[in-house]
Amino acid sequence: MMDLVNTLQSRFMKEDLIAPRVEQAAPEDGLLPVSELDTPLSVSLPLWPNARPDDRYQLTWNNALIGEPIKLVPPLQPGDILYSHIPLATLAVEGTYQLGYQIIRSPDGIAHMSQTTSLIIDRSPPGGTLLAALILPSIALDGLGNNELVALDNQLTVTVPGYFDMQWGDVIQSYWGELAGPTHSVKADQPGSDKVQLSVDRSFLEQLGNGEFALSYSIRDRAGNTSVRSQAVILKLQLQQAPANLQAPLAPQLDNGQVHDAQARVGVKIAVPTYTHVAIGDEICVLWNGERAAARRVISAHELGKPLLLNVMARYLVISRHGDGPARVNYQVRRNGEVFTSADLELEVFLQLPGPRDPTPQTMVNEALAAPVIKGKNPHGRRLDNYLDEDNAQLSADAVIAWRKAFQAGDRINLFWGQASRPLVRPITPRDVEAACYLVINVPNSLITEQGCGVDIGVQYTVTREGNPNTSYSPRQSVAVIFQMQLPGGSGGLMEPVFTAASVLNVVDPRKDPEGTVVLVSPYRNMKLGDRIVLRFCGFDALTGGNEIEAASFSAERLVGEHELRNGCRLRVPLARLMAIEHGRGRARYEVISELGRVTSLPADVYISSRASVMAR
Repeated sequence: MMDLVNTLQSRFMKEDLIAPRVEQAAPEDGLLPVSELDTPLSVSLPLWPNARPDDRYQLTWNNALIGEPIKLVPPLQPGDILYSHIPLATLAVEGTYQLGYQIIRSPDGIAHMSQTTSLIIDRSPPGGTLLAALILPSIALDGLGNNELVALDNQLTVTVPGYFDMQWGDVIQSYWGELAGPTHSVKADQPGSDKVQLSVDRSFLEQLGNGEFALSYSIRDRAGNTSVRSQAVILKLQLQQAPANLQAPLAPQLDNGQVHDAQARVGVKIAVPTYTHVAIGDEICVLWNGERAAARRVISAHELGKPLLLNVMARYLVISRHGDGPARVNYQVRRNGEVFTSADLELEVFLQLPGPRDPTPQTMVNEALAAPVIKGKNPHGRRLDNYLDEDNAQLSADAVIAWRKAFQAGDRINLFWGQASRPLVRPITPRDVEAACYLVINVPNSLITEQGCGVDIGVQYTVTREGNPNTSYSPRQSVAVIFQMQLPGGSGGLMEPVFTAASVLNVVDPRKDPEGTVVLVSPYRNMKLGDRIVLRFCGFDALTGGNEIEAASFSAERLVGEHELRNGCRLRVPLARLMAIEHGRGRARYEVISELGRVTSLPADVYISSRASVMAR
């Protein structure tokens, strides 16, 4: 009878406990990618027949239990897929393993072993620590020229020597210099032999150019392990013909070959046209009157086939160093130590500026010119340079230009105010040259009003000269223009603050609020986010007149936010400052500091007493 039971259990094992499955494993042999070995590996298995809710299953690794047992959870349906994980520590060691699982059925607790799945863990780079060099055909050992390549039917084939642990599916990547070449996947009959060959045609070799190139290879196996780079073999290529038909360079952004100051400051674009027998690795150098005008450039595969190989920017310092007059621009091609020179491009340079010479030509501004100085004309207004307050902003202003010896009669001073597109023009006369004194340009009030107020109105001038295409730009002056109507409070100014706790008799009793008293700044005209409100409070020892009490002085500030825009600003005077007055008078005022200026409010007085009721009189 026991023999019959054992036979039934054996039949159950073979027919019903199907081998587990690992999605990432290769179907041919169970090889696992190394990229999947850094995290626990998911395993799936089908639910066995007649499974009960209390049945348990646990993975096995070469018949040894791994992981934790997992108990089945209802509901259970035929065809359900169960999951588990191979622990990370189990995947650390190379080898071939049998993955299975054990089930323990309830209620008898008998263990049954499943069929197994073969898995392979390979963490070793192919080829070990050393890969031999590629093998060149004997005809190419001393160099490969046109005759040798023709003898090879215009195709060069190199042999990959057999390497340690060569396996089918290995991918061999070749390198020709630093250019990636053809690849090869090892076939089943190739391991252990020198049958692997890599071939390149003439077009591939020609794009490398002439010279010596280190040929090497690396290997990536089916698991994703990558080998070291092999030893190199040197291939001497001599296929290319010398560069020919080097046409003159082009200056596509210039009109009639004229180089003016504004163009030279940003650099003159020089285009190098393609030439016969252009090759990767050719070094291009653009020359301006024989001096290198820009950094050297090396031809890559990206430039091949274009009518214009590349563009370079001739630098201002090089252009200006050779001064005004004719300029000769060409380029040189350097290949394998030989230099080939193009035809010349003739340009005409004119960089002289009207006015003084620019000490820092790398900027657009001529720092030898003085920034304009703006002066208000109201004798009763604030006498600050470059500041026009309400009194001055209603009148015209003077722009004062400092004299420079390089100014000439006929030069034009063009003053630009704010964003105005049309300048105010002041010609320089012979009398100005004789006087050699500062120049004054009247700025009409209509222009000041049109450009509006602000604390950073830009004012700048240029100097131009008839017959000279160049323009000198002065430094920019920042001018503040303030209109009362645009300041905080508008034309009417700022109203006084309000003591919200004052009685009908305008008395504040400090005893009623241990936190002090609130002073309210109501929303005012032109109130804006970011305005800074500064409250200043002081106290006096009498209801009228009296001496200021130093211990009562207090100030606080607040930035205007969305809440203050809607509800005003509530600032609190602390109780200690109020108690310092005892019986007298408090005064509050506030100042608003905005981007356009600062304005102080009217004062607000309140009687303060911690004694009995105060009768105002």
